[in-house]
Amino acid sequence: KLPRNGVIRIGFFGAHDKYMPIEENPKEWRAPTDAFGHVQSILRLPLSSSVNLRASWSMGLTSSTEYGDDDRETKYTTHLATARAELSAATGHMGIARIGADTFYAPFSLRSVTDVAPSGGSLAGEYTASPRLRTVDLHGAFFRPAAFAEYEFIPGPRTNITAGVRVDYTKDTHATDYSPRVAGRQALLNSRYSPGLKSGFGLFYQPPDPGQTLPELGVTGLTSQRAFHSMLGVEQPLGRQVTASVEAFDKE
Repeated sequence: KLPRNGVIRIGFFGAHDKYMPIEENPKEWRAPTDAFGHVQSILRLPLSSSVNLRASWSMGLTSSTEYGDDDRETKYTTHLATARAELSAATGHMGIARIGADTFYAPFSLRSVTDVAPSGGSLAGEYTASPRLRTVDLHGAFFRPAAFAEYEFIPGPRTNITAGVRVDYTKDTHATDYSPRVAGRQALLNSRYSPGLKSGFGLFYQPPDPGQTLPELGVTGLTSQRAFHSMLGVEQPLGRQVTASVEAFDKE
């Protein structure tokens, strides 16, 4: 524990997986493998009676190997680092302001034995008796920082409205995505067990997977997928730690 009731936690976790067939193992089949190891830490530290800091970070290593027919194979190794920090401050008795940033940084190395790029009308996935293969060795780093800000407005004990925006940058696609969002909750009665209405909507972006943007193996010109999410629901507290909720979602 830290001063002012602050807390810091550190954890380690990892795994190594190898896939084996249930039936008899064919001679030409080689089992793919996956392995990862991570260390992460979480910090919660009150800076004053109205200002709080939350932060987290993680570092790790992931590797995978996949085998194909003949001598085709792909080996992928990534050193991953993430960090996130959020500063919140109470603004009187009517709200809480929050600002923060997070980042994703991942140096990688990839070695792939794959088919020669097709030409002259041949199919990219066409296998022949004597396949033409090439070896691709790639090294680089993916970098995806983001920043966010939101304000939680609490005009009374029955009403809560939160509005904010998130800005993401994807280095491998050189794209900047802006995601405004808003959510609200309204209790119907002045009671601890009052039923309540809740709703929310906003934009969400999903950038391409890192491997999809490599010019040598992926597709150039990819952009983030965009979705508009909306939700409307009703909830009923049944006890101090039990709440029944019914929600309707829409995603476009």
